[in-house]
Amino acid sequence: MFAQLVWLGLHLFFAAAAIVSATIHWFTVSDTVAWKPLQSFVGWGKHRPVQASSLDVSVPKSWFSHFYLSSLAELLLSYVLSKASLYKHTTPYVQSLIPACQSVSREQFFLILWLFRVQILRRVIETVALHTKSPATMSIVHYAVGIAYYLVFNLFLAFSESCTVKNPMSTTYGFDWLSCTAIILFGFASGVQFYAHWILYSMRQQQYKFSSKPNTYQPPRLTFPFTMTSSPHYTAEIFIYLSMALAAPRSAFLWLVVLFVLTNLSIGAIRSHRWYQQHHPASPLARYAIIPWVL
Repeated sequence: MFAQLVWLGLHLFFAAAAIVSATIHWFTVSDTVAWKPLQSFVGWGKHRPVQASSLDVSVPKSWFSHFYLSSLAELLLSYVLSKASLYKHTTPYVQSLIPACQSVSREQFFLILWLFRVQILRRVIETVALHTKSPATMSIVHYAVGIAYYLVFNLFLAFSESCTVKNPMSTTYGFDWLSCTAIILFGFASGVQFYAHWILYSMRQQQYKFSSKPNTYQPPRLTFPFTMTSSPHYTAEIFIYLSMALAAPRSAFLWLVVLFVLTNLSIGAIRSHRWYQQHHPASPLARYAIIPWVL
């Protein structure tokens, strides 16, 4: 019973997060007055208001690295526990997770696990190698949601492992065209995101060397991958998690993750797009914020 409640809670977390993000997204697009008090809590970097809410607490934007470092630690802990003898005896525990066993097969679990591992490891390397000093901040609320995001995803992986790898009755599906599509999409999106991050890092480095105002934000040049959207690194992030959902298309949890990532990153992309248009109206900019021909 306890395992079922936790499993349900993992789904409810992303369902609620997606609804809240979608609501904030609507406020952002409509530019309604109701959006103004929320800016302190969901904005980061150049989107943070000059005078934050008295209820808000700011932390350095560089703490984004904590998301990936904590997730890497959770992956390592899960690996250690999976090898421990105490973790191997999970038969009653597995029996209470029948819904999970029906939505993710062993092969699908391993594919998702390795895609997620590669994503986290790459982001850890990027946050270390492409780090630039900046006075930018984010809300403690945003920070807490980010930590919870990766914790919940790692719990999903731990539950799925108990339900598939350690369950002799779990379903098995061989690699099909969706699995191949997921791998190709993940590789392409990861490459685009890394290249976009490299371009943004190089721009910041140039600003610190030659600009009289190194802490100001400049729009990226209209070259690949910034030709279609002004935030291609966000677009790539959506496709990265979409690839994981395609790897296990029957998993409701992974589709909720995609929905949350889509709505959450759309907020930042739209605000960045509008900020560039407002502060650099003469600079060429991609027509769309995050999704070509749509948004």
